[in-house]
Amino acid sequence: MSYQEDRYDAYDKLNKGDTEPPWSAMTLLSTDVLLKAANGSIDLAIVARTLLASRGIGVTGIWEGFKQANEYWRSAPHPVYAAIARGAGSTPSEIRKKTARENGKKGGRPRKNVPAPGRKD
Repeated sequence: MSYQEDRYDAYDKLNKGDTEPPWSAMTLLSTDVLLKAANGSIDLAIVARTLLASRGIGVTGIWEGFKQANEYWRSAPHPVYAAIARGAGSTPSEIRKKTARENGKKGGRPRKNVPAPGRKD
């Protein structure tokens, strides 16, 4: 199962739970708006940022003032791009997999013959 499917299932489970999820107000949105958001025509993260800035709310959820909140939300990295950056290089390529298998057969990753700091070898 993919990461996206795991997240979808987790949100779906919360939607069907006994308590009301915090995003339940989104059920008031029209089908057209929800479809645009689901297809990426509307970026809900940016919409939320502009609404928080218009309320003067900063990253901690506390009122910081309109100017400060606007400056923060306008310049903060987009969560999707930040997640992509965190995951960059985490998906092994075929070459990396092959190298890891070969190193595993030899007893692990080859080590450089470099003495540890403070040790005299």
